[in-house]
Amino acid sequence: MICVNGTAWPHLDVEPRRYRFRVVNASGLRFYRLGVATEDPAWSEGPTIRQIGTDGGLLRKAVWIAGGPGRRNHALLVAPAERADVIVDFTGLPVGSRFVLTNDAATPFPGGDPVDSASTGRVMEFRIVTLTANDRSSVPEVLDRDVFSVDERVARVRTLTLNEIEGDGGPEMSILNGQMWDSPISEVPQLGTTELWQIVNITDDVHPIHLHNVQFRLLNRQAIDEAAYEAAFDRANPSIPADVIHAVAPEPFLRGATRQPDDNEDGRKDTFHAEPGMVNRILVHFGPSDGTPSYPYDATAAPGYVWHCHISEHEDNEMM
Repeated sequence: MICVNGTAWPHLDVEPRRYRFRVVNASGLRFYRLGVATEDPAWSEGPTIRQIGTDGGLLRKAVWIAGGPGRRNHALLVAPAERADVIVDFTGLPVGSRFVLTNDAATPFPGGDPVDSASTGRVMEFRIVTLTANDRSSVPEVLDRDVFSVDERVARVRTLTLNEIEGDGGPEMSILNGQMWDSPISEVPQLGTTELWQIVNITDDVHPIHLHNVQFRLLNRQAIDEAAYEAAFDRANPSIPADVIHAVAPEPFLRGATRQPDDNEDGRKDTFHAEPGMVNRILVHFGPSDGTPSYPYDATAAPGYVWHCHISEHEDNEMM
């Protein structure tokens, strides 16, 4: 069952005008790849959708998700805990027409079970009702000219891994960097510095990685020879989990060119999709995202802040 604001498969009456929706994926495990489909074959074109913001604020400019120039039709992929700020434009759609917010993301994502078109493939319904007042809203061409205003000189590069512990029946545990929750703290950045984190995902699933108390920039992703890298990691760390992990540089195992983030990922983020078989690079500034030197509280005080996978089952089973 899929719920929106606590209601299973709800409908929303909307006028033929623009609406702004702030979306958060509050599911424990399920990813959503959202699109819009018509309930009536007579209406071939549905509402247009533009994303204007992400986890930490506005994008530089609006990004077309559905409709727009060339009738682009992409989907909005949101992982557990990820947020999206979108403008859905119902302008010009006939009163009485209906449209369904759909989902086609497999679970677990990306290689799990497909959705059921009659249940998990449907999120909610929009019903077009009579316009009561003219829509004077607009979407500016430029939303945020200075998304990243902080000093981006890299003080340190960290290579971190997403690992699975295999058992007789398959994976028994997912862990971060070969360590357990109660292992000694291993990432101790300095307040005000910027670090490059290379997160190497050698599991089979996409993990929504969330860092507390910071915003970061997703730089790029790059494919890796996963089997060779995992073998090298196992040689350097013959027994995991362990309190001390020896990092393995990804450079000898890289394959192909870097892949830039999608346009709607190019903003302030605190949660991102760490894709399998990839080095996922993020630029993390350990300070306020507006460039001020410090927080209004002691961010260096114990016990500190976690980074973790936001899939609840993984987070609760040592992936924190």
